[in-house]
Amino acid sequence: MDTNNGLLIVIAIVALVILFNIGLALSFLRNRGKGQIFIFQDTLKKMANPWKDEDEALSELREKVANLESDDHQKGLHNEF
Repeated sequence: MDTNNGLLIVIAIVALVILFNIGLALSFLRNRGKGQIFIFQDTLKKMANPWKDEDEALSELREKVANLESDDHQKGLHNEF
């Protein structure tokens, strides 16, 4: 009798492990195209141009300064140092 109970417990544990692995595999297959590819693409883009965000911020700042300088020049408020 003890052998039968032990065998049932082992079979139950193996079945749970197999079901858990199937669940993980299905979860991975459902979400595989959504997140991981985008993360990989973003990483490659950042590797290609690591200072892209800073370059865009500096470009925007450069445009704002140019606009301010042209506004000051048009109003006659341009002071030379």
